Amino acid sequence: MGTKLTAVVIAQAKAKAVPYEISDAGCPGLRLLVSPSGTKSWLMRFRSPVERDQKGDGKARNLTLGPVADGSGAGHGPPKIGLPLTLVDARALATDVIRKIRHGVDPVLERRAEKHAVAATITSNKVEDVFAQFLAKHVRKRRRGTPVRESTRRKTGRLLGLEPETDDLSSWILRKPKSGVLAFWSGRAIGTITKRDVLHLVDSMVARGAPVGANRTLSALKTAFTWAVKRDIIQASPCDHIDAPSPETPQDRELSGQELVAIWRAADRIGYPYGRMIQVLMLTGQRLDEVLAAVWSEFDFTGRVWIIPGERTKNGREHRVPLSAPVLAIIESLPKIVSQVGYLFTVSGNVPCSNQSRLKRRLDVAALDELQKINPETELAPWRQHHMRHTLKTWMQRARIPKDVRNAVQNHYDGDMDELYGHYSFEKEKREALEKWAQHVAEITSVANVVALPRRV
Repeated sequence: MGTKLTAVVIAQAKAKAVPYEISDAGCPGLRLLVSPSGTKSWLMRFRSPVERDQKGDGKARNLTLGPVADGSGAGHGPPKIGLPLTLVDARALATDVIRKIRHGVDPVLERRAEKHAVAATITSNKVEDVFAQFLAKHVRKRRRGTPVRESTRRKTGRLLGLEPETDDLSSWILRKPKSGVLAFWSGRAIGTITKRDVLHLVDSMVARGAPVGANRTLSALKTAFTWAVKRDIIQASPCDHIDAPSPETPQDRELSGQELVAIWRAADRIGYPYGRMIQVLMLTGQRLDEVLAAVWSEFDFTGRVWIIPGERTKNGREHRVPLSAPVLAIIESLPKIVSQVGYLFTVSGNVPCSNQSRLKRRLDVAALDELQKINPETELAPWRQHHMRHTLKTWMQRARIPKDVRNAVQNHYDGDMDELYGHYSFEKEKREALEKWAQHVAEITSVANVVALPRRV
């Protein structure tokens, strides 16, 4: 008879040594599939109304509807196969499957035909053309169904050797001069790319002194080739069973008070756009991509809040960032470069502040100079812009700001059930935390003698 599934039953279903299913008594054929890793998905079992087995019965079919929606995967439009689904969504899709079967349609065969139709729209099997289609069409993450951020698509394009031809990223062309993967593979049919080709590419990158770049390139290739497999363009991915060529150790750290002072003053020296972007990054503690690609239309100056839309956040959820007085002062002082998009930090107006690596090196030189004005014996340890995010998080921990508020400030979701079902936004608490952090930064950056500042802030 099955089990009457509820949100509580789904949440409490625990992983076992082997996969198992729970039949939904509320909808014939619908199953909750729980894997040994704890991943949960929706499965529909039925008999094909078209194809028959040797006994003359309809062939047994399994149709995966999609993963179970969590707090960061829900709320992204109408239910659709492949996207995260709530119980209500899954039952709606299962009911649609039953309706199709009654009308003589096999949903599995229907899905196969859709994939063939997508593959048929790709007029060339050259690597660059398939990669261009991948970048244009791969707009949602498979695991959660949340949108792939624009910055992620642009980075992936650069790794592969493509650049957007249109502002909406619906069309991609080869970079000039050729770069990335396509500097080696352009003109080849995608089906001719072998595992040996992939290994040679990433190994040569490691040999040239770019081990992290090799890891990132392999990750981009795996996603692109998996997309091509799912659309029946190729039969198998040449990246299967290839591990990252270089080990990576986390380099996350907290910036000291002296380092914050030096970086702030160096950013002041560099000025607009990169220096001002660094200062906003420090004061808000948001992700680099989110700050870098901020646009004027996202800011409510009356309400003193920055509203980052879901398509630009890592978890796909809209994020409201209260603006402290120092942040507001910086933003309101920025020049408005005329453009259709309206980027805050830009030179041309068409793209956000570019040449990040060169500008970061320039900032490091200026920051080292400022640091040695404070203490001539001090060296600037390697750091990344993301460390500002860790610094703010650590400061909030030290200030005994509750975890829920810390997560809300930085738009983190850690799978907690309160976050999944709770709808309180912590707006007041976020504002108080960011105001205190801005006051702290203002105090240390304005101190004349900062030699005595402690290592940890």
